[in-house]
Amino acid sequence: MAACLCEPGNRAGCVTLTAMHAVRNGPGTVIPVHTKHRREHSMCANHNTPGTTGNEVTRLSESETTDRNRADSAKPVLAFFINQRRSTVATHLQKLVFYAEAIYFRDYGTRLTEVEWKPYMYGMFSHDIREALSDYQENPDVDTTTTLFHGKRTTAYNDAPNPTALSEETAAFLTGIHQETTDTPYEDLVQWSKNHPLFDSTPYDHVVQFE
Repeated sequence: MAACLCEPGNRAGCVTLTAMHAVRNGPGTVIPVHTKHRREHSMCANHNTPGTTGNEVTRLSESETTDRNRADSAKPVLAFFINQRRSTVATHLQKLVFYAEAIYFRDYGTRLTEVEWKPYMYGMFSHDIREALSDYQENPDVDTTTTLFHGKRTTAYNDAPNPTALSEETAAFLTGIHQETTDTPYEDLVQWSKNHPLFDSTPYDHVVQFE
């Protein structure tokens, strides 16, 4: 049975991936264009930036640590999909992880990762996922290649080490998601995320609140 879009207790307007295949429009170029730039300057707690107090530097450092923790929380899930699918590009991984995240929350009432999601023009997008994948590009243990995606050259992820062992329950859940979406076009995953109730209820470029 195809999985429902809706969060716990909200099945109104439910759409499934199976239904999506029946009504999807023709393919289009759907590449998220809203991305954040990496911070160009790191903050050191021992050296204040002119005009910045020690407390402000500490708060910035704590914020960067939180960002890093969120990105790291996604790596086991990303590694699972990368190793199962091979040659998967970042934009496709974004939508796969959101699909898994939404279904996991619906079924278990808790989050699969700690990443933040925001509604953008081409569906749900996470800067934390982007940051985690940027780490992978710099990791010599991660196998990447350059491929064409919707006419543009981009990085494809072929193999990635799993930094944290998944529980049997989580691995079984992700295996089910992988099997369900193996033949699902990227465009359908984009539309699925845009049809999710949280996409409509969250202002553009604001963090989605699952709970």
